[in-house]
Amino acid sequence: MAAGGQRTVRIAPPRYAPQLPEAPPEEAAGREQINRLLHLACLFVYRYARAVSLIEHCAELIGPDHGIEPADWQGIALRDAVHSLFHFGKTHDALSAALKSCPTLRASIDLTPLRVARKAFDRDFRDLTLLRNAVAHVADELSTPARRAKLQRPGEFLIWEGQVGAHLSMASNRGRQVQLVVDAGSLARLEATLEAICLVFAAAPGARWQHVCG
Repeated sequence: MAAGGQRTVRIAPPRYAPQLPEAPPEEAAGREQINRLLHLACLFVYRYARAVSLIEHCAELIGPDHGIEPADWQGIALRDAVHSLFHFGKTHDALSAALKSCPTLRASIDLTPLRVARKAFDRDFRDLTLLRNAVAHVADELSTPARRAKLQRPGEFLIWEGQVGAHLSMASNRGRQVQLVVDAGSLARLEATLEAICLVFAAAPGARWQHVCG
């Protein structure tokens, strides 16, 4: 407890990422790219963890006395969570692509857990492209009365339906309801995916763990 009985919320530090050993000259650039991507994957998970922490504790940490309602901060955290997940998925794709330039490394690790981790991520976090596009462009779509009227026409754009607590929910232009729940449970699943990815590369001969600074 902090002074005055206020609760202190601690955000988990960034994760550790494996650092690949020096590579043959023809693979050096590819391995360096993989190292950078592993660091990015850890940092995107850290950003998601920060969003979860803010959503869960924003009423205690912020409050209306600061001029912004907690629900507004929750909306900010939800948007950051969507972007973090979207870029985590893109980073995973880039890791698989970078491995193509590292045949020696590919031969020394088991890639099956990497594919399993990708399937788990896609299962746990569906419709990320739809959610990311809506979050990225909603300000433009709400900027004028004409644009807002356009949202009422089915098929033209994702409709921002609302947000309650840690839930981001919207109707798609195909009539489907898409939703993201940002909470401790989804964070645990994301962290499990990150751990599976990191362990794949940590198994490479000579790899070591390195702290990822936030």
